[in-house]
Amino acid sequence: MKKPNTTSPERVDLSGETGFDTPMGKRGLYRYIIPVLAILVLFQVFPFVYNFYLSLHSWYLPVEKTPTFVGVNNYIKAWNDPEFVHTIKVQLLFYVGTLSLELLIGLGVALLLNKDIAGKSIFRTLFIIPMMATPAAMNLIWKVMYNPTTGVINQILYPLYDFFHIEPLAWTGDTSTALLSVVIVTVWRWTPFTTFILLAGLQSIPQSLYEAASIDGAAVLRRFQYITLPYLRTPILIALLFRSMDVFKTFDEIYILTGGGPALATEIINIHIFFKAFEGFHMGYSSALAIILFLISMCLVGIVSYIIFPRDR
Repeated sequence: MKKPNTTSPERVDLSGETGFDTPMGKRGLYRYIIPVLAILVLFQVFPFVYNFYLSLHSWYLPVEKTPTFVGVNNYIKAWNDPEFVHTIKVQLLFYVGTLSLELLIGLGVALLLNKDIAGKSIFRTLFIIPMMATPAAMNLIWKVMYNPTTGVINQILYPLYDFFHIEPLAWTGDTSTALLSVVIVTVWRWTPFTTFILLAGLQSIPQSLYEAASIDGAAVLRRFQYITLPYLRTPILIALLFRSMDVFKTFDEIYILTGGGPALATEIINIHIFFKAFEGFHMGYSSALAIILFLISMCLVGIVSYIIFPRDR
């Protein structure tokens, strides 16, 4: 009878070169990296560099066939342009109003969805619809709803108008309510994004902390202050960072609902750049405005990061 081999198997030497350390492995790795870098350079780096190049030139398309170098004159012109300064103020109001409401409403809904309530799964599905729907179609529906005479919003509010003896609101047609109208639509569309990020943060909090706090006699507000909020610091930061960048790219809502009006009441920087570039054909000046928008957005994102997530300072 043949004796079984009881010797230990031969050890594999893992101290040598791995597949990626060999010349063939490195060439294979470069085949994956180079296409990604090429796409990044083509669609991100090159447009930014070319935009900065144009911002240093004057290029009025109907008159000038080629750009003319003017240095920082476009930036000086923007600084002295009262219309552009007004758009910065509108942008900041829109930024603060939108993010504040999204965070407050999103946190409230996330706390509600974190409880064991009936129909929670169905509500989650329905709640995400505004974010997934076609923006142009949804904005057109909101525009019809905002109609001062036939819109459903004023139809619902007519009893209040009669009670307080006031005229029906024009919503998007009035300078005092136009920006609020756009903020409402933006918050309605993007609050689900904030909600689900905060909900993920809430579900990661150990329940043992709440149980220990309850045993110690901590009230609900105390538990929220010393347990929930500290654990939600990172999710709040993530939501604010993503939405901060998105708010500065807002275009559909304002262009469809108000077109930047009335009387520039809703003309944020993005809309102002669009009008200068594609209606006024001032390509150099609009490029400078785009660079300024980029710098403002990066500064605000940095401030949000510093406030919400201070690290150890």
